Amino acid sequence: GKARDEVFITTKIPCFPAMTPALALDLVRFDLSELRVSYVDLMLLHEPCKAEEDTQQAWLGLQQAFDAGLARAIGVSNFARSDIDAVVKLGSPQPAVNQCRMSVGDHDD
Repeated sequence: GKARDEVFITTKIPCFPAMTPALALDLVRFDLSELRVSYVDLMLLHEPCKAEEDTQQAWLGLQQAFDAGLARAIGVSNFARSDIDAVVKLGSPQPAVNQCRMSVGDHDD
């Protein structure tokens, strides 16, 4: 097999109502356990929560994962500008990426 540093691993955590940073961090650790790795290269918040406060709480958990070395970078997925603004105002680290769905078979032109 390949050495861990030769593979770029990205995974996502979901957002739940009444999200807390501790729950987000637990979800990160669960993913690491399932993947059998000590860190990932990119950890994403799968989508914004229905409530902005829940999104912010999830983001705070991802920041903790980053600070603990569990993710080399953190980001978001399927966020609108207003969703990104809600996490950017929480300070560093900022989202490294906003992964957006794009498909040649599903577009709006």
